[in-house]
Amino acid sequence: MEFIFFTVKGKRIAYAEEVNASNMIFIAILRIINLRIWMNMTFQFHLSEDDKYTIEKKFGLCPFYLKDSQGNVIAKFTYKWHELIFLKIHLKDPDGTYLALLNAGFHGDTITLRDVQDEEWMKIRVGGVPQESLALFPNGGHIIDIAHGLSEERRLLAFASLVTIHSFYNLQE
Repeated sequence: MEFIFFTVKGKRIAYAEEVNASNMIFIAILRIINLRIWMNMTFQFHLSEDDKYTIEKKFGLCPFYLKDSQGNVIAKFTYKWHELIFLKIHLKDPDGTYLALLNAGFHGDTITLRDVQDEEWMKIRVGGVPQESLALFPNGGHIIDIAHGLSEERRLLAFASLVTIHSFYNLQE
């Protein structure tokens, strides 16, 4: 599984790729029967060529952890069992302090990321590409609006949260 984030003009601004190469056939089968949520997941995540992070989830309904290149936990992405059908991911810092909620609602057609003060960090309209980008992305994609002036730390959490929600819930375009 691979995630690539581009600007409207086609410049790559972030990407993630799964590194569980040893069991990719098994993973593909689990995706088909929608049981991927139970498997280990490890992604190499980059905001640039120099910024390397890891996003990991262990077997079962465990949280995702965003780690820096030294293995230090930067954030934790969790869920509440009673919210599983509502496509929600909760962002917490390494100490467990609640930071934000990534909410894709019941259908997953619009995803919002809001912090504890209800400030919107990001809004995603799933599917479709802006008219000015159709030539660059004829196969489609998502439209991601990021709050102007969002700090680099919050941008990292925002893009990493998209990788987690799409991986955990196996969201498709």
